[in-house]
Amino acid sequence: MKVILIHGLGQEPSSWEAVKEKLSVKDTSEINLVVVQDKGPIGYKNLYDEVKRICGNSGDKFSVYHLEVL
Repeated sequence: MKVILIHGLGQEPSSWEAVKEKLSVKDTSEINLVVVQDKGPIGYKNLYDEVKRICGNSGDKFSVYHLEVL
């Protein structure tokens, strides 16, 4: 199963490095919100399109995790 990681605003994909080292799942991808934002507002549609781009048409299961520091 692929794991897709989304960083919070003010962070970047590398914010997940410490978490990725501890995951038993090695098939991970990060969504870069800066890249998504360049395509339009950060919202469900643009995030969904990015997940589709990462997963392609594989039909495999995936999980999405979000990191936000308050």
